[in-house]
Amino acid sequence: MDPMEINAPLPAQEDRLSALPDDILPQINDRIPCLVLRRRLARACAAFRDAVNPQHEAAATPPLPWILLPRPGGGPSFSCVLSGCHTHELHLDVPADARAASYFGSYEGGWVFLATGQIYGHALLNLRSYMLRRPSLRHRSRSTASSPPSEYAGKGTPYLEDVIHHDGVFYFLSLAEHLLMFAPVVHEDGDFEITSMGTRRFQREERHYDEGEEVAARYLVESHGQLLMVVRISPPLGFRLPTSAFRVFQMVQAPARAPIDDNGGGENNNIADAEYTWNELHDLGGRMLFVGRGCSRSYDVANYPGFRAGVYFLDDERIYGEETMIDNHDIGKWLSSEPIPSIDNFLPEKGPSVYSPPACVLCCYVLCAALNDVVEQNYFTMEAPLLELDLLNVLPPHILRLINDRIPCLVRRRSLALVCPAFRDAVNPQHEPATPLLPWILLPRPGGPSFSCVLRGCATHDLDLDIPADARAARYFGAYEGGWVFLATGQIDGHALLNLRTHQCFDIPDGVNSGGAIVAATLSSPPEHEHCVVAAIDQLVGGRRVPAFWHLGHPVPLLPYQIWSLEDVIHHNGAFHFLTDEEDLLVFAPLVHDDGRLEMISMGIHFGHQRHHDGDARIRYLVESRGELLIVVRLTPHLGQPTSSFRVFQMEQALLPAADDNGGYNHAEYTWNELHDLGGRMLFVGRGCSRSYDVANYPGFRDGVYFLDDGRFYDEEGIFTGADAQATHQYPCRDIGKWLSSEPIHHIDNYLPEEGPSIYSPPAWFLS
Repeated sequence: MDPMEINAPLPAQEDRLSALPDDILPQINDRIPCLVLRRRLARACAAFRDAVNPQHEAAATPPLPWILLPRPGGGPSFSCVLSGCHTHELHLDVPADARAASYFGSYEGGWVFLATGQIYGHALLNLRSYMLRRPSLRHRSRSTASSPPSEYAGKGTPYLEDVIHHDGVFYFLSLAEHLLMFAPVVHEDGDFEITSMGTRRFQREERHYDEGEEVAARYLVESHGQLLMVVRISPPLGFRLPTSAFRVFQMVQAPARAPIDDNGGGENNNIADAEYTWNELHDLGGRMLFVGRGCSRSYDVANYPGFRAGVYFLDDERIYGEETMIDNHDIGKWLSSEPIPSIDNFLPEKGPSVYSPPACVLCCYVLCAALNDVVEQNYFTMEAPLLELDLLNVLPPHILRLINDRIPCLVRRRSLALVCPAFRDAVNPQHEPATPLLPWILLPRPGGPSFSCVLRGCATHDLDLDIPADARAARYFGAYEGGWVFLATGQIDGHALLNLRTHQCFDIPDGVNSGGAIVAATLSSPPEHEHCVVAAIDQLVGGRRVPAFWHLGHPVPLLPYQIWSLEDVIHHNGAFHFLTDEEDLLVFAPLVHDDGRLEMISMGIHFGHQRHHDGDARIRYLVESRGELLIVVRLTPHLGQPTSSFRVFQMEQALLPAADDNGGYNHAEYTWNELHDLGGRMLFVGRGCSRSYDVANYPGFRDGVYFLDDGRFYDEEGIFTGADAQATHQYPCRDIGKWLSSEPIHHIDNYLPEEGPSIYSPPAWFLS
């Protein structure tokens, strides 16, 4: 079955989800982010009801905040960011005086700050237990807690923007972007005192905002153990226009004797030097920042399928004046991961309120239990009678499409469409998300290769592809988008470029170098283009690896006269870049003349001295990511042992001449700058076919490096050049997995452990 085929006839009498394997239904359930929608599906479908047990659902990651929405009369309702901000009318038994309250903050565990009389009646209410505490708060706009409310303390003061509890201290952010610090001390008799810890002064001179940018509000957020300041930008206040952008800064130590350069704010400027500075973050590094005064939180995109890095925000009265009616129209998200960051407003139908602006309800596991109780009562009671129709066609089409979008594996989506008419009608492949499909793993098999889907935890799909007979036992050594693969039908001869969908084939000349074999190749453009050029790395007898070029469809290769030991090749910015074992780059720009003659214009890029990698054995890959060139270094303690870790570097212009090993200077043009954070990238590495993808576009994935067996870690030359290779040598096919850089402790997660050795080919990527 072709995984793209959806028009096959339906199986008779099997249009229910119960026809799917047991492991698929929990997977579908896991990809529906909203609890309410999961429960509705369980009520509507007996198969889901039997397969999914709410008590066994994953709760390892903190649930994202809900939006608490003011409602006249009946009290607040909730909008779930997880379900695209659909509003859920959950029946909470909110105390009468809290139904028309003004909500101005929240804390984990279901606690909300409110004022029952707008400017009086301040209280701290738990929406689960309805426990009510009434601290003495002078200013309702700024409140947080140092710990769960049994140890509550709060404080407000004029000229302040926000407050956060961080590292045991309350931090207040001033208009001048300094921090006032207070440490709470609670005595055994219940009395407490606040100790002033002074003011952290911040350098300001490098943080002037652009003309036309009006700072509407500032927020403090703790993220990855660091303190961030999120600045909300809008047009001038007099126009009452909505938020236009955000800027995010991280607190860092200031350079010695950095001037403060205050721009007002009514604060004392008698200190000459700043201790700290706000360093702007131009990349959020996979963060989602939910901002609200006193209750801002940070979450990692990798843990929340379908989300993107950005700032999620609600109405803030500072934009339109806190004395006026509350507009409730400036609610949305600022998507920093887009090529052009933009504002995406949600809840556009939300009207103004005389009660309260929306507020974030911070859902830790305890609060989820509170909302779960209500959801279970409304949508999921195990003893409740089933609906007469247990088919998915009782669900609205937009929910079916939501379910479809949360099933990452294309084969599984097509299988579901084949057995369920509701999915077949609601989901059109032409309307599916435009994000590129992730690579498949092409696995060697005696009857021809099968495919493993990284999207589905590397379960193997034996697709019935009509692969040409001489390609079934071939050695695969590269891939290109559109279903193209590089292969050698005779291990060291019979090289070709084959399309596994259309069977279109281009021969690649053998005998580039006597006794050698091509180990990597890539293209300058899709093969259909008239001037497509192939660049390859040919491994000579003895292990030397050299470059070779062809104008696709022409039989004569072009061989540069130099000989190098090459690691990888990539086509980047109109030229082929070859990486040497000294981590320099050799660049060749292809030029195809009108008569078909190929000319290569060469140039070199020098990087100075080679980096040391603690004595580990290593191999290297080139990857293009977000327009930049990266080098991925793969490490193992010893050749023949599995991969142990990775290091990733980005090419940058060298600022100073690099010192060589003899103490002189070699005037390097560029340098490889190490990236200690992949910034939301997934890097799939393979010689000649490495690719980069953004985690935010692929639900359930995390930052890291995905890798396959690489012959440079074992004796690949002996396998495909030995006189009796097929009888005595095998490709190991065992060093396959992912390196999770987003984990607190980086580690290797191997998959396909059951995969045995092959006498045909190592695993290869397939770019569909």
